Amino acid sequence: MKVLVVDDDATNRLVLKGLLEKDNHTVILAVNGIEAIQRYENEGPDLILMDVMMPEMDGYQATKEIKKRCGERFVPIIFLTAVSGNEALVTCLEYGGDDYIGKPFNRTVLSAKIEAMNRIVALYYQVQSQKEELEVHKRHVQRETEVAEKIFNGILERSDLNVGFINTLRKSAEAFNGDIVLATRNPNGGMNILVGDFTGHGLAAAIGAMPVSDVFYGMSKKGFELEDIVSEINKKLRIVLPMGRFLAACIIHIDTRCEYLKIWNGGMPEVLVYRPSTQQIAEVLPSEHVPLGISAPAQFETQAKRVKIYPGDYLYIYSDGVIETTNKEDELYGLDRLVNVITQFDGENVISELDASLNRFSNSLPQADDITLMEFHCSPTQLLQLDNEISVGKTYATAWNMSFLFEIDTLQRLDPVTFLMKTLNEIQGLRNHSESLFMVISELFSNALEHGVLGLDSSIKGSPEGFAKYYFERERLLKATEHAYIKVSFSQKTIGGGGEITIVVEDSGNGFDYNEIDYTSNTLPDETMKSGRGQAIVANLCKSVNYLGGGNIVEAVYAWNNTPHLSL
Repeated sequence: MKVLVVDDDATNRLVLKGLLEKDNHTVILAVNGIEAIQRYENEGPDLILMDVMMPEMDGYQATKEIKKRCGERFVPIIFLTAVSGNEALVTCLEYGGDDYIGKPFNRTVLSAKIEAMNRIVALYYQVQSQKEELEVHKRHVQRETEVAEKIFNGILERSDLNVGFINTLRKSAEAFNGDIVLATRNPNGGMNILVGDFTGHGLAAAIGAMPVSDVFYGMSKKGFELEDIVSEINKKLRIVLPMGRFLAACIIHIDTRCEYLKIWNGGMPEVLVYRPSTQQIAEVLPSEHVPLGISAPAQFETQAKRVKIYPGDYLYIYSDGVIETTNKEDELYGLDRLVNVITQFDGENVISELDASLNRFSNSLPQADDITLMEFHCSPTQLLQLDNEISVGKTYATAWNMSFLFEIDTLQRLDPVTFLMKTLNEIQGLRNHSESLFMVISELFSNALEHGVLGLDSSIKGSPEGFAKYYFERERLLKATEHAYIKVSFSQKTIGGGGEITIVVEDSGNGFDYNEIDYTSNTLPDETMKSGRGQAIVANLCKSVNYLGGGNIVEAVYAWNNTPHLSL
């Protein structure tokens, strides 16, 4: 260790030099404060023994000057003084000293104090090293956060969230919100929505968000069923997420007419359906599945639940950060407070009022988790407006025809309408009309299956209870049926820059008396109609609709040009 001894007394300097050299220290000598500063600058000692009373510049002033020059280095300074006790220690600390030694010198005390200072210096540099490592880690985390935020922002930019019937509340517990919120049109009609909450934050969450968004947008835009989307997302997350990480998610499809929704809820809080007509929460839809990324594909349950809704309803989908917000008494915000805000403000400014309510409740306590809430207003008019705002390019019709026969085993296991729409969407000119065609084909096919083959009465669906009963009975009858078929034929002829598609749907049922149905009217369906809305929609969308035979064959002609034909 290199030690600088500063003392105007030659005897003291010699004594200290002798003691220190016996302990194998290198000794540098100075006779006053000015010389001490010069020696410090030139020699860079590891420790300084500083006399207090000296000519030209005393030890106190020299210590202050040397400490200024130390910068990031820690150079202990021990005062040499005849004064002892608390007064000496206080004065020593006031001027930047680190300890003191009383005169006359005791070798044992001197050695012990120098050894103690040596340990303090080692500890100081260890702390400095750790501090530098923390700074490096902090910069690394900051870079990760910036990357993750860019990824999330890119994902959100792809979404159809910026529409009048969707509002969101997003508050981050850390640098950015790791919850994921996605929404996109389904080419077969309506919208698909995903609200999810990853375990972890930052880059770990962003890594999972990329495949989730790719699968969700890609499969949604191709018209895949909700169950197929859920299954594929689970497969992807099983591959990319580390052990113990998963995505609690709620995935919903809402049809354009806002008559029903399909929901798959895995690990998210209850989805709330608020009905302004009754000013009550009409449905509480809890989680019925494990989160995504946990179960192997063979054990993963994809079955979605179909729920009756009405135009004007509001959906509230949120992460647990909302209801698990705490106050100073460690109380949870809870579901009851959330419901109270929703019902009290009846769809008006619910997002801003909830934000204010959460702030009042937490009283500015630090956020423990990300907060995300989506409000979806079930508005057929706005859903249709979104579809019509999408630009349409120049397309041309070609002549073609094709037909498909679906027997009972196919009807029991698959969704033929999705298959038919995927096929039609590949034909030039029809992708821009996929939503209209989906409405026509799904209505004709559903009528053929549910009323022709199964003999169900659609008036049962007039209430939420009846709606559930109707689809329960549909599944029961479909499983019990042994022999049945539905045949679907398409043919197109060109007309100018567009075309006319003739759609023929034939079922193996007994038919019905169709003479009372007026398919010549273009009157739009009333949103309060309990049944028959599908027939009115088909009539409005198509150039003509005719029943043939005993009522088990229907022929609809859909005419199209370069502008999508869609209205309700």
